[in-house]
Amino acid sequence: MEAGELAERDRIIATPTLRRLLPLPSVSLVGDMGNEEQLAALIDYGESPGRMM
Repeated sequence: MEAGELAERDRIIATPTLRRLLPLPSVSLVGDMGNEEQLAALIDYGESPGRMM
């Protein structure tokens, strides 16, 4: 699937957009990605086994 199709499917209408789908609830950050604390809070997966860092 191409990027445009993914954006349409996920209803992304602004860029840049970062979405965390799991764990629930899903969270979206739209716009300025310069706030490192906000980005870290969005992508924090906690201490679960599949943690991405």
